[in-house]
Amino acid sequence: MKLRRVLAFAVVFVLLGSVGFGESKRRSVKGSAGPFAVTGVAVADCGDFQVLADWVALVTWTDVLDKDGQWVRSSQHYTVLGESLYYNSEDPDRAVVGGPGENENSNWDAATGVVSFHGLMWKIRVPGHGVLWFETGSLVQQCEPYTFQNCEDVSNTGHNMVNDGDIEALCEYLR
Repeated sequence: MKLRRVLAFAVVFVLLGSVGFGESKRRSVKGSAGPFAVTGVAVADCGDFQVLADWVALVTWTDVLDKDGQWVRSSQHYTVLGESLYYNSEDPDRAVVGGPGENENSNWDAATGVVSFHGLMWKIRVPGHGVLWFETGSLVQQCEPYTFQNCEDVSNTGHNMVNDGDIEALCEYLR
């Protein structure tokens, strides 16, 4: 999830670098990036190996700028296209698929530094066990305004099997 947040935040700054400023009233700017591939992201620690993930994604966003062209807030949607792949870092042939439906909506408030993430980030289908929900619900963080550095979790609701330490079935299947 952290990598997806970093990618989404980077997209905001790429867009802002290409926006013309000095407009006389508030306006919205829409954009998208992708599809792009993300590979080898560590999503869980099984002790003797890491669970890595690969996926292809698309990010769409709407930025709101004030009358002076300064960034006020953004809304973004991060969508994993098709199925993702989760695998053993030591034996990549040991793998399971994720999705479909992995996605995240996020809202970024520049002045307050509050960012919120909502959605189903990782959905892994483990044969013989069922679906593991790595991240669902909502995560709210307080960060430094405008830079979104030094973030601290304010709230995290929903199932997060990695944070809750409930990944035994995935680790056993990938061994």
